[in-house]
Amino acid sequence: MVERNFKRRRGGLVNLLYLEIDDQHAREMRAALARGRFDVAEQTIARQTDPNERFYYVEAAADWAGDAPFLRQWAAGGLQVGRLAAAIHTLKHAWNHSTWTHGQSDMARFKAMVDAANSELGAVAKASPRDATAFYWLIFAAFATGQNKRARELYEEGVRRAPTLMATRAVGLRVAAPMPFGSQQAALDLARQTAPAMPRGLGADALVVEAHWIMAGMKTGAYWQSPEVRAEVLAADERDRQAPASGVNLLRSHQWFTYGLWAIGEAGRARDRFEAINGLENQWPWSRYRLGFNTLLGEFRRARKASRRG
Repeated sequence: MVERNFKRRRGGLVNLLYLEIDDQHAREMRAALARGRFDVAEQTIARQTDPNERFYYVEAAADWAGDAPFLRQWAAGGLQVGRLAAAIHTLKHAWNHSTWTHGQSDMARFKAMVDAANSELGAVAKASPRDATAFYWLIFAAFATGQNKRARELYEEGVRRAPTLMATRAVGLRVAAPMPFGSQQAALDLARQTAPAMPRGLGADALVVEAHWIMAGMKTGAYWQSPEVRAEVLAADERDRQAPASGVNLLRSHQWFTYGLWAIGEAGRARDRFEAINGLENQWPWSRYRLGFNTLLGEFRRARKASRRG
């Protein structure tokens, strides 16, 4: 992790984040975007041959807490990546007006923003048939608006386009268990089916921990302490260590395994993973809603201390 010099993102929206931690290239790209230097972002994203890394930098380009007129300017230039970033930004802000994040919301505004984002994302997906980045966000838009059948169809197409894109695999767990009445067991079944079928070195075993996190909901001790859950998390950790991921997939695997190992009472086993992420917890799994007090008083700090005690 050191060579990427990861730090917490500044100025992001927090909601709908796959990863909220930037490396030096993402920080340089975001600073350049804010100055209207779209070429830096275009070059950074164009260099990515791994769909996971491309997804990571596109999200970093799109994630801004406030209005981002420079994204609209970028999109107006006609390049698909600019249109994609602007549409993702719109979707993130739509989610900020949803009932999931702020209780009673302005549903008319929410729907209008989701519709606008959907239109652009769909156009980008059609124009770039080999890129699956837009599909993750199309899936999330369908999922957020209760279009569960459409979300499943989009998930299947996203997997077909880029079977090794872990973001799509992860959002598939939520598609399998849609809120508020979906079957959480379906998410775990999908993770158990997907993880062993994926190529080694992608961090796919972390999907098992993520599915257990979905199963557990807001429960902590009782669920995670069951012998079956403990055994499955430990086995997933062992498989992941035998063929560790790299880049952003490694960072995300560390996030999920530090949480899962701590939750089952094996924080000491996760000490090396805690050291690798160097105090940078991600919203998922460590803070289900927002950071802030969660960072100061939440589970991550306690878990990290527990890992040092062994």
